[in-house]
Amino acid sequence: MKRWRMPLIAALLVALLLACFTVEYEEYDKGYSREAILNPWLAAGRLLEANGVRVRFAPEYSRLPPQARVLVLATPLQYLDFREQTELLAWVKDGGHLVTELAAGDEDDEGRNLIAGQLDVQRLQREPEDEKVMQDLPQQPRFLPVQLGDEGSVQAHFQLHGFLQAGRVAPVWEAKDRNGAHAMRFALGKGHVTLVSDNLWMHNMNLGEGDHAALLWRVIDAQRGEEAWLVHGMERPSLFALVLEEATPFLTALALAVLVWLWAISRRFGPLVSVLPTARRRLAEHLEASGRYLLRHGGLGQLHEASRQRLLAQVQRRHPQWRRLPSHELAVQLAARARIESGAVLRVLTTDSPDHLLQFAADIRLINRLRKAL
Repeated sequence: MKRWRMPLIAALLVALLLACFTVEYEEYDKGYSREAILNPWLAAGRLLEANGVRVRFAPEYSRLPPQARVLVLATPLQYLDFREQTELLAWVKDGGHLVTELAAGDEDDEGRNLIAGQLDVQRLQREPEDEKVMQDLPQQPRFLPVQLGDEGSVQAHFQLHGFLQAGRVAPVWEAKDRNGAHAMRFALGKGHVTLVSDNLWMHNMNLGEGDHAALLWRVIDAQRGEEAWLVHGMERPSLFALVLEEATPFLTALALAVLVWLWAISRRFGPLVSVLPTARRRLAEHLEASGRYLLRHGGLGQLHEASRQRLLAQVQRRHPQWRRLPSHELAVQLAARARIESGAVLRVLTTDSPDHLLQFAADIRLINRLRKAL
């Protein structure tokens, strides 16, 4: 019994200590994640994915996404150039579905919005100075019933000052409240264009309010398995981003060429040439370098003439009585001294320049032999 006494006392002390504390759980909001901060349509994309739609996000519009069936575009259409709008229009007529906001004043933009011009639709703005509107604003509830065509209504919140108005082209579907239409869908070729008066209700902070999620599903109008692109950025890509996107093969090839060029110039072929210090250079080395320079730059005749003049100068010093002799007699005297034929010596004395390098080498050897014989 004694051996269990200490463990029992320790267990009682631990139980008593634990009884003095209570566990409390507190929840706190950590705010949006970095992905949600950078992408205001992240919640909309997750909602579509939960319903079987394949979703792709893009921070900016640079070109028409391939394989896209639905394109939700935050970039105003007037920011796109004529070629991009033409491609987008052709994609819609081929069966695509474009969902975008129609900004105020597009009707006065001198035709820069081709799609709005073809559909003849405008986004009108109620002036807040209107007395009746100002009186009704305090009584306006936050969520108003929005009629979705003939499908019933949902509770949603739009900006009160903006609404859409169709012209000569009638929409095939619209969502409107008592203030006006806030979403209109038009048939264009085989596809559709859905214009909304504003897209703030699609953002992360607003999608969970009212029936915005149900409204989003009806506005997107996508089927399970289709691919939807959500381009949530309003700015156009920079020139550097466009170059990276459009000229990636060229830049890759250029980078490889630069690497190969750097590798080629960094390699040497053959052993290193030892460079002697300037203090150890001899006069013979300078003479040899000068001769090689003349030889490589067409100075063969000049070298031959210099060697012949040196021979004649030595003849004049050693045998001044021969200086007035004609060339053929001088050749006989020199040949007798060197014990060689006089014809070869005469040719060296009278020829201005040898015909080729081998003849030059033979003449130089002969001149050196004659100088040694004097």
